[in-house]
Amino acid sequence: MIRKSQHGSGVIEILAVVSFMSLLLVIAGANLQALNSSSQNGAATLLAFFKTARTKAISTTVAYRIQPLSATQIVTRFGADCDEATVTFPDPDLSLDLPDGAIVTNTDWTLCYTPRGVSDDNFTISVFDLDNRSKTLEVLLGGAVRLYED
Repeated sequence: MIRKSQHGSGVIEILAVVSFMSLLLVIAGANLQALNSSSQNGAATLLAFFKTARTKAISTTVAYRIQPLSATQIVTRFGADCDEATVTFPDPDLSLDLPDGAIVTNTDWTLCYTPRGVSDDNFTISVFDLDNRSKTLEVLLGGAVRLYED
């Protein structure tokens, strides 16, 4: 008895793979579409920066003060507590340049995370892009940060 060997794939298998790949592309495209906005990119970057500074304050048990140098550059300093006189050492490893096209219009704020990760103030920061679209971040007293859709 001679057996026929099967080579290649059947039509059903090929259709299943093509359908699955199409579904993955649709999902990926929908998720990446939100990142086309400079304000969205800037807000997401700033949100991650705040979370990183808070994590560093907790892990090193020192206070971290975050403040803008300009509309596109944000820096941190650290010290024993959130008192202005004691937060004196710049952290060269923790600074942020906002993505191209994203700016923070209000630069007269300062945020300090205590060694326990609690923020010293509750406030909002708006990130704008060149088309005047904006995203708003809210920093809560407990240290959490939320991103609002405008």
